[in-house]
Amino acid sequence: MTTGGAALEPFGALRGDRRRPFRRAWMLPFAGVGILLLSLTFRANTPLVFAGLNDFLGIYAGARLVGSPEQFNADAYIREQVRATGWAAPAVLYTRLPAFAVVLRPLGKLEYLHAYVLWQALSLSSFAAFLIVWPFRDRALLLFAACWSFPLFADLIQGQDIAFLLLILAISWHLARRAGFLAGAVLALATLKFHLFLLVPVFLIAQRRWRILAGASLTGGVILAVCFAAAGANWMPEYARFVLQERTNPSVRAMPNLHGLLEGLPHDLAWEIAVAFVVALAVVWVGRRTSFSIGLSTALVGSLLTSHHAYLSDVLLLLPALLTLATEVPRVSVRLLCILLLSPLPFLVIPKVPLAGPAPLLLIALLAALVAWVATTPYAEQLSV
Repeated sequence: MTTGGAALEPFGALRGDRRRPFRRAWMLPFAGVGILLLSLTFRANTPLVFAGLNDFLGIYAGARLVGSPEQFNADAYIREQVRATGWAAPAVLYTRLPAFAVVLRPLGKLEYLHAYVLWQALSLSSFAAFLIVWPFRDRALLLFAACWSFPLFADLIQGQDIAFLLLILAISWHLARRAGFLAGAVLALATLKFHLFLLVPVFLIAQRRWRILAGASLTGGVILAVCFAAAGANWMPEYARFVLQERTNPSVRAMPNLHGLLEGLPHDLAWEIAVAFVVALAVVWVGRRTSFSIGLSTALVGSLLTSHHAYLSDVLLLLPALLTLATEVPRVSVRLLCILLLSPLPFLVIPKVPLAGPAPLLLIALLAALVAWVATTPYAEQLSV
């Protein structure tokens, strides 16, 4: 358990001079190079992006079907997609909780392209708001990392919703210092993609952040109530069957998690569960001995590894975590691994064999480096960063 004033300080990144956030003007041309190279990398997807033929197909169909008897019927999604665009993507379903589809109902009432343009505008606005809200002292470095972020481009190309999660995370991170209950109430909105936050409650328990957990429990209860109201008393088993269909998990080896890394091995699920348990222990080990910011960043890394279902765009959620670890942990191995994961390099190749995924291997190495740092650094020094 963390104790003392330093342990209760979630914003190590706030230290330093914030009056000159854009002093590193030399980064601008290199940021431009990043935008150019990533734009060229994704140029083949441009026609599909402008037509809205991406993951927004599932989001739009989910907004239209929520509350109906067919909201967990995959064939109904295909019919809605064909009706809206003339195209169908059988693997693209709405796999979020029904409560969030209720919020999106107004989008489902619009024409598809109008809804898609509004969705992308909201996504970009959320990411811009995240850049403003997240308490990080070096705005130039943050913008530079965003310009080179392969997952950010993937999020926009695929019409995904990770930018909203980043904003939720930034607001909660900002509130955690003085308004723990409210921070938890906001953080619970991250159940939009709950599988990407599986170890965050474990970390909060390890640090005894009871106010945050209480706030999260309140919002979580409201979200569950809306799910029951929208999808009926039997929605949980129906939802589980719906999201666990084989069609919702294509290209498993492309996943940046343990599932993608171990897929194809004998007894791969058993291995995944065993390694996920070790990852959870590592998150608890680091979380109990470091500040809130480092512990939460470690929990986000561990959560992505144990997510079972994640793709390239989901790695965008680690942008604040990797920058926090790179600037707050005074260990060369941690910083080098964070820089590698912030670059496009781990995402350029999809492995053909098990145990070859660059992203999950680097994430495991980062977690091991953090454990090694905690094990070899005096306790007071860990809390002072």
